[in-house]
Amino acid sequence: MLVLLPPSEGKASSGRGAPLKPESLSLPGLAEARAAVLDELVELCVADEEKAREVLGLSEGLRGEVAKNVELRTAGARPAGEIYTGVLYDALGLATLDEAARKRAGTRCWCSRDCGAR
Repeated sequence: MLVLLPPSEGKASSGRGAPLKPESLSLPGLAEARAAVLDELVELCVADEEKAREVLGLSEGLRGEVAKNVELRTAGARPAGEIYTGVLYDALGLATLDEAARKRAGTRCWCSRDCGAR
């Protein structure tokens, strides 16, 4: 069984490493499209916070996500399993898995390369 892990609305702070390189993610054929979406998202969030909230469907409580999006080109990257927060990712607890469980997750979770299961 393959488990597809969706992104979540909530995100933890960025990492201390190098910024995201779209070509380093799974499905590298999508790198150009991912870079274009990233550029558009950052541009939207830089230009007008209220419009960005409206376009992205963010509630007032998620206003801070717009500011995080402004920094996406330079923010340190971390695996999705360390960035995304919320019920699914908290319950999955990728960081708490032992080596064997992490390997199993790496073969059964689609985000395995990107979410930190490996």
